[in-house]
Amino acid sequence: MLNIISKSQASKAYIVVFSFFREDFFSNRLIRYPFFASVFTNIVMWIMILIKTGATNKPIPLHANAFYGVILVDSGLLFLSIPLIGMLLLVLNIFLVRGLYRADRFLSVMFSFTTPLLQSLLFIASIYIILLNS
Repeated sequence: MLNIISKSQASKAYIVVFSFFREDFFSNRLIRYPFFASVFTNIVMWIMILIKTGATNKPIPLHANAFYGVILVDSGLLFLSIPLIGMLLLVLNIFLVRGLYRADRFLSVMFSFTTPLLQSLLFIASIYIILLNS
């Protein structure tokens, strides 16, 4: 069987990934709980989009308002950019919180609570686009 990485490389990767969760800043529950809430919201967003609309390239309405109706119709693959943006913001914010934790814990906690807020706004936008396409 062809092994892409050796066992020693896999164990090093395991140590690096799980040492991140053992760091001092991640032991703070005010940082840990918003992080897991954001990850959960992002996963639900991915699942909801893939089940309801699928990853198709057919045109779907992506933006509408009450006055003009449907304004933007484009590829359905662009709809997947919403949870992707959420994931990128999550990764960026967790590194920002990690960097700020030693300097100012209050500011890092405030930044950690912005991630679930942004994820919830993206989740609401996803729900509206799914309802628009139903």
